[in-house]
Amino acid sequence: MLLRPLLAGSTLVWLGGTVAGLVVAPQAVAMVVVLSAVTAALLALLFRLSWLRLQALVARPLAGLVATMDGCAVNGKAMRAKEQPSSELQAVAATLNHTLDRIVRNEAKIKAVIEAAGDGIVTINHRGIIQSFNPAAEAMFGHRAASIIGRNVALLMPEPHARKHDGYLRRYLDTDVATVIGRNRETMALRADGTAFPIAIHVTRVDLGADEPPLFCGILRDVTTAKQTENEVLDYTTQMQSSNVQLAEASIMADLAKAQAEAASRSKSEFLANMSHEIRTPMTAILGYAENLLDPEMPPADRLTAVRTILRNGEHLVTLINDILDLSKIEAGRLMVERLPCSPLELLAEVATLMRVRAEGKGLVLNTVFEGRLPTIAVTDPTRLRQVLLNLCSNALKFTEVGSVTLAMRLVRSGSGHRLQYDVIDTGIGLNQDEVPRLFRPFEQADTSTTRRFGGTGLGLSISKRLAGMLGGDIQVTSAPGRGSTFRLTIDPGPLHGVPLLDNVSEASLAARRGAAGLDPGRTAVRLQGRLLLAEDGADNQRLVSFILEKAGLQVVVAGDGRAALDLALQAEVNGTPFDVVLMDMQMPVMDGYQATGELRRSGFHKPIIALTANAMAGDREKCLAAGCTDFASKPIDRAALVATIAGLLARDPGGS
Repeated sequence: MLLRPLLAGSTLVWLGGTVAGLVVAPQAVAMVVVLSAVTAALLALLFRLSWLRLQALVARPLAGLVATMDGCAVNGKAMRAKEQPSSELQAVAATLNHTLDRIVRNEAKIKAVIEAAGDGIVTINHRGIIQSFNPAAEAMFGHRAASIIGRNVALLMPEPHARKHDGYLRRYLDTDVATVIGRNRETMALRADGTAFPIAIHVTRVDLGADEPPLFCGILRDVTTAKQTENEVLDYTTQMQSSNVQLAEASIMADLAKAQAEAASRSKSEFLANMSHEIRTPMTAILGYAENLLDPEMPPADRLTAVRTILRNGEHLVTLINDILDLSKIEAGRLMVERLPCSPLELLAEVATLMRVRAEGKGLVLNTVFEGRLPTIAVTDPTRLRQVLLNLCSNALKFTEVGSVTLAMRLVRSGSGHRLQYDVIDTGIGLNQDEVPRLFRPFEQADTSTTRRFGGTGLGLSISKRLAGMLGGDIQVTSAPGRGSTFRLTIDPGPLHGVPLLDNVSEASLAARRGAAGLDPGRTAVRLQGRLLLAEDGADNQRLVSFILEKAGLQVVVAGDGRAALDLALQAEVNGTPFDVVLMDMQMPVMDGYQATGELRRSGFHKPIIALTANAMAGDREKCLAAGCTDFASKPIDRAALVATIAGLLARDPGGS
């Protein structure tokens, strides 16, 4: 249809040319000129009409289609092409509308996916400016998309990340090197209310074309709950591990191998057998010699031997019980150590004095060696230090048949401080390297057979090593079969600034110092004066304690229970014959010692009250003192310690505290 006017104009031009060719007469020139002018006018008119027709049929419809596409591309609107005047353009418009519909549907799908995503999706341009912010990101950060788009992404970061972000982005664009692009990582983000929270983030670079700067798309997930759960699991695991390390180790060993579990079972059975032996052996001697003492015809020398045997085996039983209690307290984490000023030199000399009698009984020599300059005072727990040294020395004597045992002491530097080292060196049977690790395990010994030559429960070294750790040190051992062993105890002596150091120390010089200070062990026994109320329900203990204290010079009155003790003490106050001190058993019928002590204190009784108890667990002393007791004494009774305690209280306040 568009070509018809053009064809009509061409026909006229052809006809005009033909006519001009036929008319050659001069008179026809004027007619030709006229026809040419008419033809030119007609051609111009036809061209104008064709141009207008072309604009109406092609140019304006095409401009409309272009405007439609521009509207979709530039304004982001979903526009459609209108009806077209020709079938060709109508086909183009239909194709364009189909393409536009498909683009709109795809955009709707992409938008729906982004908006429905559970993770936050944030895009930024090459300048760090936020381009998009989906609803999950809005919920995560507390910002509305309308208020955050167009702002720098550093707004979503805590310091120092926010301050460094733009420089980091510029370096990446300059070098194209970044470890966080395309890699999952965890970092911190910042909410609108100023709170920081952990997120997992994956950043992807999106290239839009050679002439376009890139975009960066971040997919973010709030991992606060996951972190809290992870921390709770870690805390719970730590608590479980610290609450029962031994149980965890046993469980792991059981899971690792059946053989190890069987070995642990054998160790337990062997311990029970050894413990039965260790308890029944001294009990046999105690009961047997006690029965012998009932024989009226027994010679006096044999009676003395029997009494000494009973005493020696009784002390062995007390040591055994104390070891078991100490291990129980250590396992429960209830064993406490004190930090008191004491003389480490005199303590070692005391241990040597106690052990020398036993060494001489086996034909062994016990030596002491004091190396270098040594402190006169250390701040540690003298009771526990003495216990460890006695245990190590006793162990050395037990496993040495010929030769000697040497106790050595030195002061060594350790980091910025000092440590005291004690070596216990023997010439005994020694150990191979496979036996050494078992030494410090509870209930185990190097020789676990039923025919072993040496007794013992296998508790001493385990307790000693743990006590050494509580004293700020450790115990190490070096040994070889047939060449003896060296046990090295290291402890923290506390601050030594201003503490005098001695050279050329010996046992003799220490004995001279003790004698000059009035501390000679052979000094006259303490004599006491005063009235003492003994609250004790056991008849045997009543007679024993009364004998000890009356021999020391005290007048003793006995009460069989807490109620009787309370009445006697208060009545004596009324009568003007008050007791100078009360020795209160804490477990008695009718009224126990805790109740009786509390009632006495509430009634205005201010004299010293000494708790007497067979309980030896950590916290028992504190419980007695909290009830109102002045001091604490444990059963079995240490005669010298009990008398010294009472003497100290009477000397401190003869008229009552």
